[in-house]
Formats: sequence, C-alpha cells, structure tokens
Amino acid sequence: MFDRHRVPVLLCGLGLTSCHGNAGPAPVTRDSAKVARETADESWKQPWNVSFDARPDEKVAITMNIAGGIDVPLVLGGAVGEFVEDAEVNGRKLEKNATSFDVPECKKACTIRYVFAHGRAATAIGDTDTASRGPGFTWVNGPLLLLHPMHGDPRTNIEIHLSKDIVTPLPSISESEPNVVRVNLLDVERIPYIFFGMGARMVSRDKMTVRAVVPKPFASRPEEMDRWIARSMDIVGSYYGHFPMGPVALGLVPEPGDETRFGLTRPGVGAAIVIYLGEKMKLEDDWVLVHEMIHLGFPTLPREYRWIEEGLATYIEPLAKSRVGVQTEAAAWADLAAHMPLGVVPKGSPSLGGTRHGAWRRMYWGGAIVMMLTDLEIRKRTENKLGLEDALRAVLDAGGNDGEHWTLEQVVQAMERVVPKGWLLEWFKHHHESAATFDLDAIWKRMGVRIDGKNVTFDDRAPEAAFRREISRSRRN
Repeated sequence: MFDRHRVPVLLCGLGLTSCHGNAGPAPVTRDSAKVARETADESWKQPWNVSFDARPDEKVAITMNIAGGIDVPLVLGGAVGEFVEDAEVNGRKLEKNATSFDVPECKKACTIRYVFAHGRAATAIGDTDTASRGPGFTWVNGPLLLLHPMHGDPRTNIEIHLSKDIVTPLPSISESEPNVVRVNLLDVERIPYIFFGMGARMVSRDKMTVRAVVPKPFASRPEEMDRWIARSMDIVGSYYGHFPMGPVALGLVPEPGDETRFGLTRPGVGAAIVIYLGEKMKLEDDWVLVHEMIHLGFPTLPREYRWIEEGLATYIEPLAKSRVGVQTEAAAWADLAAHMPLGVVPKGSPSLGGTRHGAWRRMYWGGAIVMMLTDLEIRKRTENKLGLEDALRAVLDAGGNDGEHWTLEQVVQAMERVVPKGWLLEWFKHHHESAATFDLDAIWKRMGVRIDGKNVTFDDRAPEAAFRREISRSRRN
C-alpha cells in the first residue's frame, strides 16, 4: 500500500497532495447562475452553436455561430491571448489584446472563428490546475479557450459539437448525440478541464458516467482500468447512497514507479479529475481516486474551511473501502490509527482554520480526526441511529455536490434536516478556531480500538464500541 507519510514529495504544485483545484468564481456568480437556471426553464432562445475541431498539431479550430447577437466584448478566462490564432468575425480579422475581443458585428447575428493552440498553452502554463499535458494529450480549463461575455444572459445556452479526441465533463444533450454538449452561457466560467488528444473510456454507475482519458502504458490494461474506475465509483456510491455527480472527466498521467503521486479535482459543470499514477501501480492499492471522488459529494466551502473538505475525504476513504470488502475493517482502522497522529499538534499551535496550505498533515489528518469525532457525536446524540454519512447524504440530497459553492451555515442547515439541531455550527466553528490537540489514545480506548504496531484488534466491551461497529457497517440505502 502506498505510504501516506511520503505524500508530500510533490504536493499538487501548491503545497498539497490529493486535493481540490481552484475553487472557481465567487459564490455570488454561482448563486446567480443557479437562480438563472431555475427561472430560465425551457426558454433557451437563440442558442449559440459552437464547434470544436481538434487538429493534429495540438490546436483546436473553434467556430461560434451567435444567432441572437451580443453587444459586449468577448473575453477569455485569463491572459491567454497569445495562444489565439487566426481570429475573425464575419470574415474580418479580429484584433486581440491579452484577454478580450471587440466584436461590434455581433450586435446582430455573427460567426466567429479562431484557433486555440492548446499544446502551446499547456507547455507554457504547465500548471495542473490551469493547463498542462500528459503523454499524447493536454488539458485546458474551459473558460481559457472559449470566448464568452463577462456577464452572460442566463437564458442562453451554448451547444458545443466536439470532434474526435476531445473529452469534457459537460453533459451531452442526449444519449444519441454524445459528442454534442451543452452549457449555460452564465456557467462558462465553471467549465472544468477539457482534454485534447485522445478519446475516452466510458464507465457508468448510478446513471453517472466517468469519461477516462487513458494514455499508454495504461491503455494496454483496459479491463483493469475499467474495473479500477468502476470499483472506485461503487465505493463512493455505497457511502453516499449513490454516486454523487457526473459526468466526470478523468485524466491519467503516468509517472515512473509504483506509487500515486497526487490527484486533483476541479469541480464546476460536471467535474474533472487528474491523477498522476505510477506506471507499475497495483490499482487495487490506489487510494487517491476514491479520495478525489469523495470530494464530488460535498460542496465547495470558503477556502478557510478547506480542512473540512480534506478531512472528510481522508476520514471516509478507508472506511468506505472496508464497507464494500475492498479491505478489512481492521485494516481500515489500522490505516486511520497509523496516520491520525500526523494531525495532532502541540498546544499553542495555529488553529485548523489558520492552517497554511503547506501544513498538509494538519489539514488532512487534523480534519479527519474532527470528522471522526463528528461521526461519534452524531451517534451519541441519536442513540447510534444516525451518523456522519446520514448528514452528508442530506447535504447531497439538498443539491450540495462539489459543483456548488456553499457557506458553512448552508451545510449545517442541510445536515440538520436529519440530525439533531442546534449544535453542529458551533461544533465546527469551535474546531475551526482551535488547534488540533487531541488525545487519540483516549479516543481509541473509548471506541475499543487496540493498537499493536501496524495492527489493530477490537474490544467490543468499550463504551463506544457499538458506534465503531456501526461506522464500519455498509448501508447502501
């Protein structure tokens, strides 16, 4: 099994390992987009018809037919104008600056054509969270390459026709047209990675699909790759009751050796995951894909509460795997017992909310300890009838998947639909403002977890042994 003590060797480029990507636009934009989608109903008049035609020179030719007209400049989601070539509107050459294009012709119907050099962008930017490459493929954040207004009309949809070897997490308009995807104009800034260079393997669970970009040498192990992805989806779906969101675009970047270096999830309209995977990795030993998929079932919180998001995924992952028989119950608790000391700090240390991004141990494992204590507290308050998973399922049922930006108050409000009210918000804020100074030995003793080196045994006479047993049980529905 991959030794998590070695996780920080290369930390997500930004001092992190298995982690979330850029949180995306501000919550105000997300709330506006959600309201717009709810009120727009089926009144998508004059949709934009766009085509992406991939070229063998690591460029994509983009054609945009804007039937309804638009009277504001069009922008890209960053200073990437240098990667735009041959831009024209109605046959007139478009002059560009770093990010925007003036298109007066588009006050009425117009056609815009340009070429985006995604290969040059991936090489020049070289940032996993923005634009980068793997062997034979590249990926770029959607708003970096698709021209769009700074503030779009929420009643307008963009239908994008994709040529071969382009993979996105955007929903297809129908099963019969899988290469035609749709996004609301207001949501362009939320398009996660778009992958260029090869097609996808499709794996579906709970009516959700993972579109996996599988390069060499993994392409020679197609059945093993499919089983690994499907198993990971089943593990996560078992904990949440169903797989939390889709479509998901998954890009695999081979690395030398037999370890997973890191993974990153970028949520939005659908979600995209990139994993740097050891070429000789035994896929049944991987934990990163399950960790990243767990993120899909919980909303994006303000950055200061990242310890909650990472703590949840870190705590849930080994337990969810044991529930479906991927590993034993004893192995799951041994994993947690071995690594949770990484999250304990001396008195006087910064609070969990003040954890810097480089202090990954405290963020991940300190957060995991709090999530375990939250699970125990819910069970104590409900006489072991409910646990953390029930609270998380309530959040997901309320629409709180990874594509949504929520406040901590919104999360607690959703959780309190099923768990006792009046304590959770104060509970999270207390731990947020406190250092991770926990007495793990006392916690394990109460739960009946006996630690003997790398192994654990259980004492079912311990005061909270029944809680531990219930936490370990699988409840699909």
